[in-house]
Amino acid sequence: RLDREVRAELIADIVAESERLSRMVDDLLVLARAERGVDMSVSGAALVQHRLTSVVAAMTSAWPDREFACHIPDDVPPVTGDEDYLEHVLRNLIGNAAKYGRKRIAIDVAVRADSIAISIEDDGPGIPEGERQQVFELFARLKPTSRLPGAGIGLFVVRRLLEAMGGTVSVGTGSEGGALFTVVLPRYTEPVEH
Repeated sequence: RLDREVRAELIADIVAESERLSRMVDDLLVLARAERGVDMSVSGAALVQHRLTSVVAAMTSAWPDREFACHIPDDVPPVTGDEDYLEHVLRNLIGNAAKYGRKRIAIDVAVRADSIAISIEDDGPGIPEGERQQVFELFARLKPTSRLPGAGIGLFVVRRLLEAMGGTVSVGTGSEGGALFTVVLPRYTEPVEH
């Protein structure tokens, strides 16, 4: 009996909360494996273009009031890694950019000689320089953003998954003063058989 606009708003809320719950469950599963000391390292190939396009499409649907500007060069070579790990990392970082940003999220992929760099920049409040390494610690929550939903697990998981793929993540300040996360993953090379 609700009018169309109210129904649409309720459905959007349900979708957003179910996505958040799904991300939290995925994060907890990775956390449990890390705490048990499970070797999570991988050496396969993962396609950045495919996973990034898929994640941005999902985020655009989940965050209709955000503008996602995504620049992916043609023919990005595969990275060393795991498709699911890569998607998990991208979902966490782009989801955080949408949550803490105000309007625009810029995602850029750069092909380097031996690696691929993915930068995700938002136009939110940013992360103070003295707290940048803290955000990757388990259960870390920055004071001004602690009123937003979250458990302080996501960025810890991002770092763990990237380490398992031989990659890194860093945080800085973007061009508009928001957070700028940069993921660097090694380019995939075929294993040499002896």
